[in-house]
Amino acid sequence: MLNREGIPYEQVADDVVARQQAEASKMGLWLLLVSISIFFIALTVVLALRSREIDYWTGVPIPWGVWVSTAVLAVSSYLLERGDAKLGARLGWLFLAVQVFAWWQIVSFRGPGSWFFWTFSGLHALHVLGGLAAFRWARFDLAKIYWHFLTGLWLFVMILFLILRAR
Repeated sequence: MLNREGIPYEQVADDVVARQQAEASKMGLWLLLVSISIFFIALTVVLALRSREIDYWTGVPIPWGVWVSTAVLAVSSYLLERGDAKLGARLGWLFLAVQVFAWWQIVSFRGPGSWFFWTFSGLHALHVLGGLAAFRWARFDLAKIYWHFLTGLWLFVMILFLILRAR
């Protein structure tokens, strides 16, 4: 049976369901981004307060591997924006590998600043793993938004580390 425009009712119903699913997915993504933001803001507040209250504050260590991983993540985001999902995702894996190397660089560093480095970078790495999974199983446009968010979040974390770095 056809509607007034000559389109089968089943096709119209399928289009409506697909549109509703797309909107629900987008809303879910935005809720996820807000919750991750709130979580990292809370960690930032704790870091700021602890860095002012502790007499033995030693700062946040920034190993050189973190600079490399930051560049890799930025290039990955750029490539994804250009539509190169395969190379962008590969660079995501490279980001994680370089992060592991950066963790190895500070394994002997002690103090509250190193705890914050491990916490921020480790939690971000877990979210990057989620982003890599999203490229495999979610819609590309939504996965790309999530990835750009993670890139921005990492730049925020790097600025925070620079402000409170170990001297």
